[in-house]
Amino acid sequence: MLRLFLLLIALFFPVNANAENIVILGDSLSAGYGMAVSDSWPVLLQAQLLQKGFAHNVINTSISGETATGGRNRLPKLIKKWKPKILILELGANDGLRGAPIVAIRDDLDHIINQSLATGIDVLLIGVLLPTNYGTHYTKKI
Repeated sequence: MLRLFLLLIALFFPVNANAENIVILGDSLSAGYGMAVSDSWPVLLQAQLLQKGFAHNVINTSISGETATGGRNRLPKLIKKWKPKILILELGANDGLRGAPIVAIRDDLDHIINQSLATGIDVLLIGVLLPTNYGTHYTKKI
């Protein structure tokens, strides 16, 4: 019941003008694909922050299927629009599942992190492990 209440608050009062923004840049894992929105970790994070008295807006810009390159391309507009204090970066899983070159994934993630840090944004990088069926030659490079 508390989740539903906090979700309704978030929907009707989505951005507190005096609060700092936390932007989530992620893929389906952060977008909440396949689950009720109220059960997604970004909604639960917002609820926990509110419950503990932190005045932060959690803004979930995640897109199912997103890649590190897509996030890199979207980042400048997200920074301009939301002016985040914190960026939670959860990308790279789809790149890995598609067998993208590790060097390209790292380059995109490094760019996102460095561009964010250069504008005064703190970055939290969240990672996932690739399935072992991709072979140790690929997965050990990560």
